[in-house]
Amino acid sequence: MRHRRRYSTQTITRKKFSEKPNPPVVKKSASGLALFFKFLLIVLILGGGYFITVNYILPVFTAPQPVQKNNVVRKQNQPVVNKPKPVEQKPTQTFTRPAQRIQIEILNGCGQQGIANKLADRLSEKNYDVVNKGNYLEKGKVNWEVAHSKIINHLAESDEAEDLAGLIGIDKTNVETFNSTTPVIDLTVVIGRDFPELKIFR
Repeated sequence: MRHRRRYSTQTITRKKFSEKPNPPVVKKSASGLALFFKFLLIVLILGGGYFITVNYILPVFTAPQPVQKNNVVRKQNQPVVNKPKPVEQKPTQTFTRPAQRIQIEILNGCGQQGIANKLADRLSEKNYDVVNKGNYLEKGKVNWEVAHSKIINHLAESDEAEDLAGLIGIDKTNVETFNSTTPVIDLTVVIGRDFPELKIFR
């Protein structure tokens, strides 16, 4: 009996020790989708770095630098063109007749009736603009005792008065100049007692 019990006890003990241990836990490897995203991220990083290098960094170092020579800045492989110096021209002073018609005032200083209208008609035929006719006044009173016809020039530094004097037949010494900043008319003709001798009435 004793032997049988020992045998059974030893058998039970052996069975306990003979049991296989639990297999080690093996971690599952990363899935294929996660590996694909990692690969895609690496490709994007490398591609972006290549794009920035080619388009932004390399042009800075490979761009041609300007070459300075004889105080002339030019790019490489570009010929230097010396521009000729402009020739200074002195301004020439020339008198040009105004495009508009000369405005004239005719005053009767001889007392002859209708003489101002007659002179106005003759000057209108010569493209002059007669804007006023009347009697010649001095100190507010009519003066019909003017011996020699004359022209009063309201245009400073103008040859129009001398041209008109030559047309009427008035001596140039009888051309007076009255400088006015804002003249109402250009020239005033005063008809004197010598009107029968004027060229325009012959």
